[in-house]
Amino acid sequence: MRRPHLVGTESTGALTYVSNSGYTSSVRWKRGGVIVVLYATDHDPRHVHVFEDGKRLLKFSLESWTVMAGTLTPNARKALDALREEGAFNEKPNVQGH
Repeated sequence: MRRPHLVGTESTGALTYVSNSGYTSSVRWKRGGVIVVLYATDHDPRHVHVFEDGKRLLKFSLESWTVMAGTLTPNARKALDALREEGAFNEKPNVQGH
């Protein structure tokens, strides 16, 4: 089985990974040492996983703009706010069956 592949970057600087069937599996952004990942087939509510220094910091709801689990650091807040301002979270990925 082949792994999802990178298709390129978008205007927001996102790295988009696409499954073999052509549907988005995840989108990844990096801002100031913070990595934010949106898994296209993840459970509701719509949320991202945030990593800093190679460790998962938190799960963050894009619907209520609140922490679901973990701790929000100043750097993570800055990265999330920047991505929101850039419009990175405005569109849902192209996911099969959704």
